[in-house]
Amino acid sequence: MNAPNRHASSLSLEFIAIFWLIGLSLAYLPAWMQTRGLDSAQIGTILALAFWGKIPLNLLLAHFADRHRVQNRILFAMAAAMLLLLPQLSRAEGFAGLALVWGVCGALLATSIPIADSLCVIAWRDGRIDYGRTRLWGSGSFIAATLAGGWVLQRHAPDALPALMSAGAALMVLASLLLPRPAVTASGESSFALRDLLRNRDFRRFLLIAALLQSSHAMLYGFATIHWQKAGLSSTTIGLLWAEGVILEIALFATARNFPRLLEWRRLLLIAGAGGVVRWCGFAATTDLAALATLQCLHGLTFACLHLGAMRFIASHVTERRTASAQSLYDGVALGFVFGLAMALSGEVYLHWQGRGFLLMALLSAVSMLLLVRRR
Repeated sequence: MNAPNRHASSLSLEFIAIFWLIGLSLAYLPAWMQTRGLDSAQIGTILALAFWGKIPLNLLLAHFADRHRVQNRILFAMAAAMLLLLPQLSRAEGFAGLALVWGVCGALLATSIPIADSLCVIAWRDGRIDYGRTRLWGSGSFIAATLAGGWVLQRHAPDALPALMSAGAALMVLASLLLPRPAVTASGESSFALRDLLRNRDFRRFLLIAALLQSSHAMLYGFATIHWQKAGLSSTTIGLLWAEGVILEIALFATARNFPRLLEWRRLLLIAGAGGVVRWCGFAATTDLAALATLQCLHGLTFACLHLGAMRFIASHVTERRTASAQSLYDGVALGFVFGLAMALSGEVYLHWQGRGFLLMALLSAVSMLLLVRRR
C-alpha cells in the first residue's frame, strides 16, 4: 500500500473509532443516565461539563501539536485514558460520580475530534487524501454504533452501554498507533497562534456563526432519545432514526468534490442554517414516526454542510502551521463553550417545555442565517 493510501486508511480507522464512541454517547448516554436516577437538568449539566472541560484541554494540546507535530501521540494518550476510565461509568454513583467520570471522558473524546481533523485537513490541503471520503467512515461508524447500540440495549441490560463504549476506546488506541506523524516539520513557534487567529475579523465572524449552528443541535444530542422514548418508540426504532440521519451526510461527504461551487464556505453554512430551521420546527411539532423519519434526512444539511463549510473555511483561511490551533479554537468555542451553554440550557428547557424546546434550536439556526446574509 502506497503512502497516500496508508495515510487515508489510518485516518479512516481513527474516525471509525472516534465516531463509534460519539454515536453511542449521543444516542444512548442521556437515556442511560436517566436509568441511574438523574433528571433532565442534571443530565444536561453533566453533558455540558464535558463540553466545557475540553476547552482548556483543546487549546493547550493544539498549541503543543502545532509546535511539535505529534497529533498521533496525543490521540494515543487520550484513547488510552478513555480506555481506563470508561468502565468506571458502571461503578459511578449519583450525580457527582457520573459528572466526574463522564466530564473527563467526554472532554477527552471531544478533544480528539479537532486533533484528528487537523491531521486530515493537512493531508487534504496537500492533495494526499479526499477529506469527504476519508471522513465519511466516521459517519458510517456513527450509524453502526446507533444500530448496534439500539439492538444490544433493547435485548440486554442498560449497563451494556459502558462495555460497548470501552470497545470503541480500545479500537481508538489501536488506530492511534497506526497514524503517521504529519509530514511538515515542527514550527518551533513560541507564541500562541490563537492570539493571531482571534485578531482576524473574518475568523471571529466565522466562529460566531458556526457556534450558533453547532449549538442548534444541543436539544437533539441531549434529549431526542428521551423525548422519543416518551412518545413510545422502541430503542431499535430510535437507533434506526439516528442511523438514518447520517445517510445523507455520508452521501454528501462522498460526492462533495463533484460539486465545487457547493464547497464555498458561506453557501454551505447557509444551507445548514436553512435545514436547521425546518428540522427543529418539525421536531417541535410532532413525534409521528413518518414525520421524524423525513426530518432526520435533514441531518445531511444541518451537520454535513456545517462541517464541510467549517473545514473549507479553515483550509482556505488558515496557514498549515496553525491548522491544529484553528481546529481547536473552532471546536473550543463552537462545540465547547457555546455548545456547553446550549446543552445546559436545553436541560432546563426540556424540563419545562418538553419537545417545544426545539423551537429554541430553530431560532439559533435562523440567527446564523441572518448573520451570513448581512453585508460584510
